[in-house]
Amino acid sequence: MGSTALGPASLSGGHPNGQRAQRSSPRLRTRDWKYIRYLDHPDYEELYDLASDPREEWNLARDEQHAPKLAELRERCSLAAESVGD
Repeated sequence: MGSTALGPASLSGGHPNGQRAQRSSPRLRTRDWKYIRYLDHPDYEELYDLASDPREEWNLARDEQHAPKLAELRERCSLAAESVGD
């Protein structure tokens, strides 16, 4: 699994299945993790462990084992979005 020490993160937007989002969909990427939140689909999130799954094939967002990492990245994504006024 990836390191628990997180490096610099980036914030960008996107949408499930490549569709055009009605509102910006924040995503946060660190060296080992990628988190995506879809604002027009609030019950859907994505979490990928890039160290063990670089092709992003296994969405870990609903895996209880990764709940602490999901909560951490969700919070960091919210703080980053607030800082850019999103």
